[in-house]
Amino acid sequence: KNVEIKTGMGRGVDIGGRLVVTEGARKPDWKAISLLLDPIGGFQFADESPGPPDAAGAFRLVNVEPRDYRLRISGLGKGFYVKEVRYNGARADDGVFAVNGGALDQKLEIEVDDKPAVLTGTVKDGDHAVGEAHVVLVRWPVNPQDRRVSTTTTTADADGKFQLMGLVPAEYRYFAIRAAAKDKLQEPYVMDGLLQSAKKITLAANGMQTLEVEVVNP
Repeated sequence: KNVEIKTGMGRGVDIGGRLVVTEGARKPDWKAISLLLDPIGGFQFADESPGPPDAAGAFRLVNVEPRDYRLRISGLGKGFYVKEVRYNGARADDGVFAVNGGALDQKLEIEVDDKPAVLTGTVKDGDHAVGEAHVVLVRWPVNPQDRRVSTTTTTADADGKFQLMGLVPAEYRYFAIRAAAKDKLQEPYVMDGLLQSAKKITLAANGMQTLEVEVVNP
């Protein structure tokens, strides 16, 4: 038989956005940049993905549901990173913010800088390199809403060497595990335990550091 379902409908908010560069920094190609508004704990819809910014860096998000989001940005190119995201004037760490449906003025500003940090290194087990190791770098303090947005990973090559580019200058925690143990990071409390004993590093703007990372067992 036919089933009747009643539901309430409501329109979201429109957010005006723009990309800006840090004073003195070079400007990337705005039109090469892609933006994605990713709902935390939900699904992304087409009307939450604006087209590329115009030549002046302006864009518009239309019909956005008031909830928690992470703004994902790609296409900046080498030599650039997102220094800060600001929603209605407030800093949004890791691009995570809650859309306020009651705000009279909806503004999103993305500040881009051309002085990212670079981290290189070698994963070892004693005197031996560990090829194909899984390297984990976590920006600190970790984002309380979703730890994944603070996490950057890479896979070392056959000689245990790795490189992470375009990093935000900040404090981090880091560790490396063997490739065969990678899936263990999805198990409860494993990541928390590894972060408690992880080593610390602070990366400066335009800085480059090289590490020897001792492989650990989850």
